[in-house]
Amino acid sequence: MSEPLITSELVLLDADLGSTKTEVINAMAALVAKSGRAEEAGLAADALAREEKAVTGLGGGIAIPHCRSAAVHTNTLAFARLSPKVEFGAADGPADLAFMIAASEGSDDAHLTLLAMLARSLMRSEFLEGLRSATTPQQIVDLVNQATAGEELPASAPAPAPAAATVAASGEAKKKLIVAVTSCPTGIAHTFMAADGLEQAGKSAGIELIVERSRLMASAAADTPGGMEAVLGLDAPTIRHALDGIEGVWVANANSPSQTVISGTPAGLATATSALTDAGAKRVVRLAVAGPFHSPLMASAAERFAEVLDAAAFADATIPVFQNTTAAPATDAATIRQRLASQIVSPVRWGETMESLKSFGVTTLVECGPGAVLTGLARRLEGLRAYAVEDAGIDTIIEEVS
Repeated sequence: MSEPLITSELVLLDADLGSTKTEVINAMAALVAKSGRAEEAGLAADALAREEKAVTGLGGGIAIPHCRSAAVHTNTLAFARLSPKVEFGAADGPADLAFMIAASEGSDDAHLTLLAMLARSLMRSEFLEGLRSATTPQQIVDLVNQATAGEELPASAPAPAPAAATVAASGEAKKKLIVAVTSCPTGIAHTFMAADGLEQAGKSAGIELIVERSRLMASAAADTPGGMEAVLGLDAPTIRHALDGIEGVWVANANSPSQTVISGTPAGLATATSALTDAGAKRVVRLAVAGPFHSPLMASAAERFAEVLDAAAFADATIPVFQNTTAAPATDAATIRQRLASQIVSPVRWGETMESLKSFGVTTLVECGPGAVLTGLARRLEGLRAYAVEDAGIDTIIEEVS
């Protein structure tokens, strides 16, 4: 019988673990180690290294530091209700609730699957109230066990598209839907929290809002273990030649002449890493994402997202839309709709898309989402100016492009 993920010995209530996230992570690593489930120094180091890649503060007073580590002997979930609160990088302030997910090196993406379940529960007010009002560690254990058992949170719940399509087929007017997309550095936690948060906000405003692409991709990732790796220092033809004949691995992103991302199964990526290193790659770096995105392994998500899109009204575009599935512009609704679904299983043709934009006279790009990764990639290309809203601010950008 496998050991439980969380026990009362792994719960701290109203604990002062320090004033910084580093102190909290070190203290929680010590708690896990005290239970005999991990080596303290190794777990703390790996959790802090993961923290450097992207913040784990999720907003609403919640933080979920997590990592996969060779120092972990048993997959573990630890919890601390912090007093005082501690800053974990969330935009709305410090966290008073901290979960640490410690997954063993050989557990594939088990910690990301657990993140998905937790994130969905953390959008439920009764779950959060339970965490904040619990008087004993066992009450926390009971709450978390119910959440991570998947009750009321099926990983592959049917998309709402078929019902909407049925309404339209019956002769009634098709409902107007808003289809939204969310994003997360790991592909799981913020994805589910943002999806549920958007749908709740839409319901309050009387709007039917569907946030299925991100959720379907996360569900497919949980069902299909895998990942992605960045290949540095090799051109695309050499990479494709090195990958020829290796099962379970595909080119996923062509970011620049010197950086390509591959996607695949754990076995496929292991074989590819060796082959690419032999071919002269400077580095092959595992990315902190939830699954093998932009590969045929995401087919179930693409098929179900196509159903969602079929239920949403599309109009022809007045301005050409460039989608990185083909890098070619489109204005007709049918093509745009089809490419949105196929993009889930297709490689991101970033470099080709940028060159295509340039050929149509585009000189300035603005990155509207969080971060500035795409801005950095675009600035490497001759003839393009690029700005990130997060860095430059919208007022500066408007002044520059006007």
